[in-house]
Amino acid sequence: MPAWLRYALIRVGVFALVFAVLLLLGFHYVWAGLIAAVVGFCVGFIFFRGQRDEVATQLANRKPRRTTDESVEDAEDAGDTVAPSAPASEGDGRGQRQTEGE
Repeated sequence: MPAWLRYALIRVGVFALVFAVLLLLGFHYVWAGLIAAVVGFCVGFIFFRGQRDEVATQLANRKPRRTTDESVEDAEDAGDTVAPSAPASEGDGRGQRQTEGE
């Protein structure tokens, strides 16, 4: 079984267990769902670190979808699309004040 599937099933199972217990205790289903989500997150974060790290390692070691050459070419292409800003010429009228006599 893949690590991501095992970790997801553990997390869903913890949520379902806490949700069912809260419903049996008479909580409204909205509150039971919110509390179960928070408790499930905390339990998964604290107690299932090994599984979470295993999933993260497998995701990091996946074969990259893009090769290095393609990403370099894309970066070069992105650099080509940026137009250089033209300096203002002296006679364009910017920064010049007109006097009343002109």
